[in-house]
Order: sequence, then structure tokens, then C-alpha cells
Amino acid sequence: MKRVVAYFAAAAFAVLGAFAGMARAQSDAAPASKLPESFLSANGQEFKLVSPGVFMMGNGEPVAELIKKFPGGQQSSMETSVSRRVTLTQPFYLATRLTTVGDFRRFVEATGYKTTAEQKHAARALDSTGAWADMPGLNWQEPGFEQGSKSPVVCVSYYDALAYVNWLNATAPSEPTLGGKPRYVLPTEAQWEYAARAGAATEYFWGDDPAAGAKYLNAADAGGGPAGQKWTSAFPFSDGYGATSPVGSFEPNGWGFYDMLGNVWEWCEDRFETYGGQPVVDPRGALFGEYRVLRGGGWDAAPALARCAYRGANLPDACNTNYGFRVAIIPPTPAPAPAATPVEEPAANVAEEPGPQAPAAETPAQEPEETVADQVVSDAEFGGAPRSGSGIAEESPLKQKIAKLGLFALEGRKIIGDDVVTRAVESITVADYREASAALKAGKPLDETVLKKIKMAALLAELGEANVPESGLPNYDLLPAVAQDRAVLLGSLAFIGQELLDDKEDGGEEEPNETPK
Repeated sequence: MKRVVAYFAAAAFAVLGAFAGMARAQSDAAPASKLPESFLSANGQEFKLVSPGVFMMGNGEPVAELIKKFPGGQQSSMETSVSRRVTLTQPFYLATRLTTVGDFRRFVEATGYKTTAEQKHAARALDSTGAWADMPGLNWQEPGFEQGSKSPVVCVSYYDALAYVNWLNATAPSEPTLGGKPRYVLPTEAQWEYAARAGAATEYFWGDDPAAGAKYLNAADAGGGPAGQKWTSAFPFSDGYGATSPVGSFEPNGWGFYDMLGNVWEWCEDRFETYGGQPVVDPRGALFGEYRVLRGGGWDAAPALARCAYRGANLPDACNTNYGFRVAIIPPTPAPAPAATPVEEPAANVAEEPGPQAPAAETPAQEPEETVADQVVSDAEFGGAPRSGSGIAEESPLKQKIAKLGLFALEGRKIIGDDVVTRAVESITVADYREASAALKAGKPLDETVLKKIKMAALLAELGEANVPESGLPNYDLLPAVAQDRAVLLGSLAFIGQELLDDKEDGGEEEPNETPK
């Protein structure tokens, strides 16, 4: 029975990793040395390659000093930009320009999509007093100021940006320049700042002097806002625009990216989290959390807010007239080289032949340590993991079960309604999953803390299933991708927990982690 538990646990973690993106950075990208420096995608957007590297993310000086030098910042917000050493191990492409009104219109015309603002019949904008307020009737087509096809699309929520990305992935053809079909994404916060800095360690990519930014950005300036509002903190020049400017109107940074600072705040993939100063590798933000990251500052950004390090955040359904996005690409994984034709050699020579040979035996001692990304192979039997926005009814029974368990677990959490449980769920980390996966596959005891988290997910799903009829569950296919991710995340844990409990009920050997009764 333990072999069955380990097998299904590996499959569950494979679904989790592929769906929630835990193993993306480790397995998806082609080597940077084999990729073109730039290319024009099939949808007409120019992308530039960003190679792996190391940089210092966050504030370059103490917050007290930054507040003196750069007006318009709040200490509590600026303190979240903790300085830390970040290593990005995989190449990616980033659009040289923001997503435009013209780009977004093609998406809407092709799909009939209605944005969050259109569904709310309102977007957040500056009123006559210069305060932000919900303004009826505003949306990406009518933001309250003049926009052209080359203007950055605004009044878009995180959900709208994600819907656009999903459409690109569903419709974009293979890119011969890249050797396959790319995967479109929103950049992570770390990827965004790395590209925005373009190798600079200063507060802006051009240096530390706000006055030197006149040729680089559209932000709060001496000219005022779209209705003539005067900014309380502004750059000491006039950029010529009251609201947005057509993308590419100003000079790019050193790596060729336009409007990385100013014009619109850009949605990133990450959920917002506070973090420490310890070095990190390929950070992806929190697994749970209500707020999503926004970067770069908008056309109204004060000097403190339009810095490379400044971190903004808002609810994913926020659709302000200064919110937009740009798209990134994870290059396709190169196809494996064809197997070489075997050459007959004397038996004694075969054993000594160097090179990437398959293991001669499958004994545990000779197997390399398997990563979460490696376990995706196990998912082949189930037809691959579901993608955000895909119809769950078309997926395998296993994946349908995992999604359903996740929905029940979410309902169970609502029933309890306890902050302690919520915090416990949000404390789950990628390291927990990797540790649990490795332990189950190797037949080793689970760490007590990890075991408790797995059992908690299983019990939440059981509670939800006992109190909520299946007909009362939300429609998985209509959920935003963020909510789908969360459901599969909890469902995978609950699935593993149920398998462990079933193992005990079937008379299996007592888990070493358990205290004998």
C-alpha cells in the first residue's frame, strides 16, 4: 500500500507543480546562449531576451534617507522594498513595450471578453479634487482621457491581464525563431525589477537624480494631471502629458525596454508579501495572499514611487486608470536530441564508455535525487496537468477529483472561519511540498509539521464535503486562474492526506510519524 501512496502522491505533486507553477523556473526555459537576443512575435510585439544573472533587489539606502531625497513616498510602503541579493537562473523574454489599447482590442474582438471594470460599470480614477474614487462608466475604452491605439491599455485588473495572457497561450502559434511554442506569462516581481534596472544599482535606471529623468518617463510633473490637477510631489520638469503617453514616447533603459518607470503601473505575477534580506533564487512571491504586485509607477507617480525598487500592490480586481501591464515569455524547452544509433563494442568497452548513459539498474541507491520538476513525468499517465482556464470536465478523473477536493477544502476553511487556520494554510511553502514528495517517494517518515499541513487540507476538504452539496460548489471553469490555482493546491494536499488516511484504515503499517495509541 505504501507504494500506491507514493505513486499517487507523486502524481498529485506533478499536477500541483505544473498547475501552480512551482517548477516552472527550473524546467521550462532553453539555454540563453541558444536564444536570439530579440524577436518579433506572431502578434506583432517585440521581445528582448533577458539572460540569467544576479542583482541587488530593493532599496539602495535606508528609508529615512530615501524619504529626504525622493518626495511623495510613505515610509510604511517604502520599508517593504528590503534590499536582498536575487539570483535568476533562467532566461526569459520581456516585451519592449507595454500592452497597448490596440493589442487589447484584438483580444476583446476575438473573444468577446468583458473586463472587470465593464462588469463593475466603474473604474477608479482621479476626481476633481485629485483624490482617487470609483467613477461610473469608466473602462479601458473610456478611461476619462484621450487614448489612441498606441496608448497603454488602462483600467485593467490583474484578472484582465491574466485573461489576455491566457488568450495568447491559446492562440499564439509556434515561433520558429525560438524553436517552438513560447509560454506567455506576466513577469515575476524579481524579473520585472531586474529588467527595469538594466544593470543599474541606482534608484532609477538612469541614476539617482530625478531631474535627469525628463527624457525617460511620464510621471507626476510640473504640468499636472489630466484635469489640470496639481501634484503635491512631482518631478522637476514637464513631460508633456497629463495622463498616459503613447508607448515608446520616451527613451528606453539600457536594455531596450520602454516605459519601465512611469506611464502605467504594471501588474506582476506575484502575490504581495513582506520578505527579509536573505539571498533568494528565482523568487515567485507568496503562495497565498489577497494582494497582487504592481511595479513601475504610473503617469501620476511621485519621484519616490517611480523608482526601480518601489513596490505597489492592490487587490486583483482593482482597475485604476493608471494600471496596465506588459507580457513576458518563457522560451520553449528544446526538443531532446535523437538517441544515437548503438554501435557494437566488446562488452568490456561498453562498461567504460563515457557520456550521458541511462542508469544500468533502477536500485534506489543509484537513482539521482528527483525534483518536483522531474515528477511531471509521472503525470504522463494522466494526460498532463490542467491549465488555468481549461475545462475541468475534459480532464482525467484524477485531476477532476483534485480540483473538487480543493473546492471542498476552500469551503471547509470558510465554515471554520478562523484566522489561525487561514494563517496555517498560508504558511505552506514550496519546500514543504518538495520535502513531502521526496519522503513519500522514498518511503521515509514525513516531517511532523508537513504532515500536519497535509492532514489539515484533507480535514478541510472532508468538512466541506460533509456540509456543502457538490451542486453548491463554485463552477471551477468560471473561477479566475488565481482561484483555480488555489483550489488545485489545496486539493493536491487533501488528496495526499486522504491516501495516507486510507492506508491506515486498510491495515497498513503505522506511519513512523504517528504517536502509537
